[in-house]
Amino acid sequence: MNTLGVIPARYNSSRMPGKPISDVCGKPMIWWVYQKLMKCEQISDVVVATDDERIEKICKNYEMKVMMTSTNHSTPTSRLYEVSTKVDSDFYLMVMGDEPLVDERSFSLISPP
Repeated sequence: MNTLGVIPARYNSSRMPGKPISDVCGKPMIWWVYQKLMKCEQISDVVVATDDERIEKICKNYEMKVMMTSTNHSTPTSRLYEVSTKVDSDFYLMVMGDEPLVDERSFSLISPP
Protein backbone atom coordinates (compact mmCIF):
# COMPACT_ATOMS: atom_id res chain seq x y z
CA MET A 1 0.00 0.00 0.00
CA ASN A 2 1.21 3.47 -0.90
CA THR A 3 0.73 6.51 1.29
CA LEU A 4 1.59 9.91 -0.11
CA GLY A 5 2.44 12.63 2.37
CA VAL A 6 1.17 15.96 1.07
CA ILE A 7 2.29 19.29 2.51
CA PRO A 8 0.00 22.07 1.28
CA ALA A 9 1.89 25.37 1.24
CA ARG A 10 0.75 28.82 0.25
CA TYR A 11 2.73 32.01 0.38
CA ASN A 12 -0.10 34.51 0.90
CA SER A 13 -0.99 33.88 4.53
CA SER A 14 -2.85 36.85 5.99
CA ARG A 15 -0.97 36.64 9.29
CA MET A 16 2.53 35.78 8.04
CA PRO A 17 3.16 35.90 4.30
CA GLY A 18 5.89 33.47 3.23
CA LYS A 19 5.60 31.40 6.40
CA PRO A 20 6.43 28.03 4.75
CA ILE A 21 9.80 29.34 3.59
CA SER A 22 10.67 31.39 6.66
CA ASP A 23 14.03 30.55 8.22
CA VAL A 24 14.11 28.08 11.10
CA CYS A 25 17.66 27.28 12.23
CA GLY A 26 19.10 27.94 8.78
CA LYS A 27 16.54 26.03 6.70
CA PRO A 28 13.05 26.86 5.41
CA MET A 29 10.29 25.83 7.81
CA ILE A 30 8.76 23.50 5.23
CA TRP A 31 12.09 21.66 4.84
CA TRP A 32 11.88 20.48 8.47
CA VAL A 33 8.36 19.12 7.99
CA TYR A 34 9.35 17.39 4.74
CA GLN A 35 12.31 15.70 6.44
CA LYS A 36 10.12 14.44 9.28
CA LEU A 37 7.67 12.90 6.81
CA MET A 38 10.49 11.27 4.85
CA LYS A 39 11.61 9.45 8.01
CA CYS A 40 8.29 7.65 8.42
CA GLU A 41 8.39 4.11 7.05
CA GLN A 42 4.64 4.06 6.37
CA ILE A 43 4.89 7.01 3.98
CA SER A 44 5.91 6.02 0.46
CA ASP A 45 6.61 9.49 -0.87
CA VAL A 46 6.22 13.17 0.04
CA VAL A 47 5.24 16.17 -2.07
CA VAL A 48 4.80 19.86 -1.34
CA ALA A 49 1.66 21.21 -3.01
CA THR A 50 1.88 24.94 -3.69
CA ASP A 51 0.55 27.66 -5.95
CA ASP A 52 3.54 29.93 -5.51
CA GLU A 53 6.73 30.00 -7.59
CA ARG A 54 8.82 31.23 -4.63
CA ILE A 55 7.91 28.14 -2.62
CA GLU A 56 8.44 25.94 -5.68
CA LYS A 57 11.93 27.40 -6.16
CA ILE A 58 12.92 26.83 -2.52
CA CYS A 59 11.63 23.25 -2.67
CA LYS A 60 13.67 22.54 -5.78
CA ASN A 61 16.76 24.16 -4.26
CA TYR A 62 16.45 21.81 -1.27
CA GLU A 63 15.61 18.80 -3.47
CA MET A 64 12.06 18.42 -2.19
CA LYS A 65 9.39 17.10 -4.53
CA VAL A 66 6.97 19.88 -5.34
CA MET A 67 3.79 20.14 -7.39
CA MET A 68 2.25 23.36 -8.61
CA THR A 69 -1.47 23.56 -7.92
CA SER A 70 -4.25 25.98 -8.70
CA THR A 71 -4.38 29.42 -7.08
CA ASN A 72 -8.13 28.98 -6.56
CA HIS A 73 -7.99 26.72 -3.51
CA SER A 74 -9.65 28.12 -0.41
CA THR A 75 -8.52 25.30 1.90
CA PRO A 76 -5.54 22.96 2.27
CA THR A 77 -7.93 20.05 1.78
CA SER A 78 -8.93 21.24 -1.68
CA ARG A 79 -5.22 21.51 -2.57
CA LEU A 80 -4.77 17.90 -1.36
CA TYR A 81 -7.72 16.85 -3.51
CA GLU A 82 -6.08 18.35 -6.59
CA VAL A 83 -2.91 16.37 -5.85
CA SER A 84 -5.01 13.21 -5.51
CA THR A 85 -6.35 13.73 -9.04
CA LYS A 86 -2.79 13.88 -10.42
CA VAL A 87 -0.85 11.39 -8.31
CA ASP A 88 -2.14 7.88 -7.73
CA SER A 89 -1.83 6.55 -4.19
CA ASP A 90 -3.79 4.29 -1.88
CA PHE A 91 -3.81 6.89 0.90
CA TYR A 92 -3.03 10.57 1.23
CA LEU A 93 -1.77 12.10 4.46
CA MET A 94 -1.94 15.88 4.76
CA VAL A 95 0.54 17.53 7.10
CA MET A 96 0.66 21.28 7.52
CA GLY A 97 3.92 22.90 6.47
CA ASP A 98 4.08 25.10 9.54
CA GLU A 99 4.73 22.28 12.01
CA PRO A 100 8.54 21.96 11.99
CA LEU A 101 8.58 20.40 15.46
CA VAL A 102 6.15 17.61 14.63
CA ASP A 103 7.36 14.25 15.92
CA GLU A 104 7.74 11.79 13.04
CA ARG A 105 6.80 8.95 15.40
CA SER A 106 3.23 10.25 15.34
CA PHE A 107 3.05 9.25 11.65
CA SER A 108 4.10 5.70 12.58
CA LEU A 109 0.69 5.23 14.14
CA ILE A 110 -0.86 5.21 10.69
CA SER A 111 -2.27 1.79 9.97
CA PRO A 112 -4.47 1.75 6.86
CA PRO A 113 -7.13 -0.97 6.82
